[in-house]
Amino acid sequence: MFTKATSERGRDLIVYQRYTFYKEKHVNEGVKWRCTHRSCFSKLYLDECSIEPLNLPRKMISNSAKRKVADQSIYRPLKIIREEIVNSPVELTQQLNSNDINRIRNNIIYHEHRKNYPILPKSFNDTHDTIKRLKIKTNIDENFLLDNNSEKNIIIFSNKKN
Repeated sequence: MFTKATSERGRDLIVYQRYTFYKEKHVNEGVKWRCTHRSCFSKLYLDECSIEPLNLPRKMISNSAKRKVADQSIYRPLKIIREEIVNSPVELTQQLNSNDINRIRNNIIYHEHRKNYPILPKSFNDTHDTIKRLKIKTNIDENFLLDNNSEKNIIIFSNKKN
């Protein structure tokens, strides 16, 4: 039996024996569906009426948590996951296990959370270049970078009043 789900980007998916397929296009035989794995060339041709909708608990909770992480980046991701589990219907949360929660946390939430922060520099030169580009100011709009000496590898954060 084929079941219908929604991807993180809002596209229609079909789940068949734990394999997922996305809708590619309408053809004479019905609808052409392709496997979501790029290296797989499997295709399905189905009628629209032969598909039942399905609510995948992990996908539903992870999608809503991912949106909240993008909007509210000040909260820790694990707190957002807990809130989503508490606010979800009981039928969905009963189907979750610890592996599902770990996958939500590791694969989706922390990945989305890291988008809001700059990449860590790999060398001293990268560090000095990054700090030169950043306009680091205090809450009263004073420069907070006192010295950025790349020759001696010294960075001093302070303002002139201190």
